[in-house]
Amino acid sequence: LEPFMEATKILSGERYPTLIMVFPVLRSIKGRLDDATLRPFLEEMKAKSYPDCDNGLVDLLLQCASYLQREFLKRFRGMDSMLMWITFLNPVFVQMKHLHETEKHAVKERIIQLMV
Repeated sequence: LEPFMEATKILSGERYPTLIMVFPVLRSIKGRLDDATLRPFLEEMKAKSYPDCDNGLVDLLLQCASYLQREFLKRFRGMDSMLMWITFLNPVFVQMKHLHETEKHAVKERIIQLMV
């Protein structure tokens, strides 16, 4: 749950604008919930049967991770495109390291559309 606590702290700031941080924070949470990273870790815990790790607990964690991922994707589907261009306009994110090349192109196109 640490990524959620971290996101809450960042997005609850009162002394700095937080809207520009939404996309990078959501991208970070999405990455942490990604099956490609979380599931192998939990499966390894289960396979090694650590003495202090109950396999029932690992199964429950796997179910929770799957649920959080489904709900996250359902809740924030389609929000990426709206938030990407807002983040792009902030000088802090000018290099856009958190975006893929296709996303960078889409953001530039969206900004041009909005200006015309």
